[in-house]
Formats: sequence, C-alpha cells, structure tokens
Amino acid sequence: MDPIVPRMNPNQGRAWLALVAIGELLPSALDAQLTADAGLTNFEYGTATPPHVALARDQLLAALGDDQLVTLAELLEPILERLHPGGAAECGRPAASATIAS
Repeated sequence: MDPIVPRMNPNQGRAWLALVAIGELLPSALDAQLTADAGLTNFEYGTATPPHVALARDQLLAALGDDQLVTLAELLEPILERLHPGGAAECGRPAASATIAS
C-alpha cells in the first residue's frame, strides 16, 4: 500500500513557488551582477575563491605560531571535566593532556 502524502495548502503552495523561483532566478542575477562588478562569472569566482581563502588561513596560522594553536585534546579536556568531575582518567579514558592548567 502506498503511503498518502498530504497536499500543500494554498499558502504553502505560494511559499513553495516563491522558493523555487528564487532558486531558479537568483543564480543568473548574481552572475550578471558579479560580471558587471568584477568581470567574472559566478563559476570563475567560485573556482578562484578556495585557493585564496586557503592561503589566507595558512598565513593566519603561520602568524599565530604553533605554540598558540590548540589541539583537539586540549579543547575536549574541559568538557570532559565538566561532564565527569574526576576528569578523563576517572571515566576510563586516558587524560587528553597532562599540561593543561585548570
């Protein structure tokens, strides 16, 4: 037996059609605006952006220095301490980091 799928009411139908229209019209409008402003298509912009963002992120991380970067273990230790007051070692897991000061 096929399940019965309820129909949209008129208000939901209008909202759905508006959403579909935006989804179909917005990409071409954005592409036209980007081409007018920067001489790029949306595809060209999307292709050029990830390397630029990665370079900026790498430069930021290099500027911070390795000694200031937080490890996942250091982030999780305070959370584990709140969840289990005895710490990670008390709940049967090895301690995340022995150098973290509370």
